[in-house]
Amino acid sequence: MKPRVTTDELRRIANLAAEGLTSNAIGKRVGRDPKTVTAALGREEVRQEVEKVRQELADRYEELNHRLLDSIGAEDIQKINAYQRVVSCGILTDKVRLLRGESTANYAVLHAEAVREACNDWGDGHVLASNGDDLAKDSGRSG
Repeated sequence: MKPRVTTDELRRIANLAAEGLTSNAIGKRVGRDPKTVTAALGREEVRQEVEKVRQELADRYEELNHRLLDSIGAEDIQKINAYQRVVSCGILTDKVRLLRGESTANYAVLHAEAVREACNDWGDGHVLASNGDDLAKDSGRSG
């Protein structure tokens, strides 16, 4: 039987949990049974540490996101690298929202779906495909 979980192990468990690892993955990394990890994660002081680390990570990601956004100039937008930076900003924004317990749903997609459904309900002989193409109901071709 292994000795009790040490303070250093609890800190490491909290850090790994804040990064999104499962109890199984954490257990493998710290050399503990996943049940031991789960029990540790149930302790109040560990939950508080996980929340603290998540907040710190969110702040770091947010700062990096701002730096990336601020670094994009008119010249960068014309280069493919700018696209990669924008994608990176989107990923970091998503990560910040996830770490803060906020929604990561893509409301633009939900809005587009609602518009498509509304257009389809008009009954004017056209159907909008899920990709936004206008399809004639009777011929299956763009109309």
